[in-house]
Amino acid sequence: MNYHHHQLSRCLAVALTSRGIGYATLEGEGFLIESGHMSIRNGLKNSKCLKAVRKLVSFYQPDALILQDVVATGSGRHARIKRLHREVEAFAKNRKLVVKVISVRQLRQILLGSEH
Repeated sequence: MNYHHHQLSRCLAVALTSRGIGYATLEGEGFLIESGHMSIRNGLKNSKCLKAVRKLVSFYQPDALILQDVVATGSGRHARIKRLHREVEAFAKNRKLVVKVISVRQLRQILLGSEH
């Protein structure tokens, strides 16, 4: 039987924070297209953050969405961020995106190597 590995051509990584969202869009073997932060202030932060994620997905058309594991032991994320994470994940799955959730430890290993 012949298997071939599907490579994701574009990924959108989103960091959900108390002040908004950080994001990075990568293509191919880690080519950074763009990164940035969107500050969200005053009221209805979750709906505003979700709207911002929707706009990013619409603009960049990623194959996958990468999120931080906000429920991992020691993540220290507030209940509001955990709710937002579930909303973003549901949106991405509804759009048929591959959703990958990684821990802070995994992120450090990817960015800094296994020594850190």
